[in-house]
Amino acid sequence: MEVIFLCGVPGAGKSTFRKSLPGRPKFEVISYDDYIEALACETGRTYNEAWKDLIGSAQAHVDSSMRQYCQDGRNFIVDMTLLTKKSRKKKMDQIKQHAREPVSFSIYYIDVTYDVMMERNNQRMSRGRSIPFNILADMYARREIPQPDEGFDDIYHVEYHFGEISMKHTQGSKSFG
Repeated sequence: MEVIFLCGVPGAGKSTFRKSLPGRPKFEVISYDDYIEALACETGRTYNEAWKDLIGSAQAHVDSSMRQYCQDGRNFIVDMTLLTKKSRKKKMDQIKQHAREPVSFSIYYIDVTYDVMMERNNQRMSRGRSIPFNILADMYARREIPQPDEGFDDIYHVEYHFGEISMKHTQGSKSFG
């Protein structure tokens, strides 16, 4: 079973990058944002208007989907910020707990500059999907770039430079079970 993490600050381009992942069209996707966005749209609200009401059910939906995918042995993508080593470990441990077969973990860390993150957040305001400045600044300050000792089989550091994507691959430490 293969699990791919897409991590980075809000507005880094995780969901956009997900759509261009080579060879991954048959992967299920776990994303709080996708769930909230879909339900917000159904009820005629913006993401921001719906977030507070839906985050609890989004978490329950994500946890339930993750358990089911693990039990079924289905490959999936975890599209979440997961900015710290601790948050990534917690998610990996949940997956290992429910998996019925060995799991191969890869991570794509989508990295953008502070200015790009803030610019994209400003662009999201018109769509009702922005994050308060102080919270975003704190998230950026707390982010930790994934390291080989975290248990990922492969680590990809993805950066955007003037519209171009560059990617650096690092072999992680093998982590099964």
